[in-house]
Amino acid sequence: MLVGFDMDSVLCNSDITLLRMIDQMTPEQRESIEEWYYLDREPKLNPEDFLGENDEYIIITGRSKKVELITHEWVDKYCANCKQIFMVDLGPAYNCSNVKSYTGRKSKLGAKPK
Repeated sequence: MLVGFDMDSVLCNSDITLLRMIDQMTPEQRESIEEWYYLDREPKLNPEDFLGENDEYIIITGRSKKVELITHEWVDKYCANCKQIFMVDLGPAYNCSNVKSYTGRKSKLGAKPK
């Protein structure tokens, strides 16, 4: 079976108050603070603890394209066995095995939804 896990507040910790403060910053300030924020997220649970013997998992996130590479780095570090990551903001899913050498190509799941 294929099991999906949400990323923020499920697989990794979130700080909603801090995110709201970041939203109020100028774009220049926001860029470096967002990078720090997303790199600093600690894992909350290991998805593999919830899988059966033949199960695989994907990660789903609503994070924006601005933090896409940071998101892939986090997944590579903490959830290296995930089958795919689906960034809702981007549409198509990308294979986790491409995290370090991500090229932006479309996955087998198809084109970006309209």
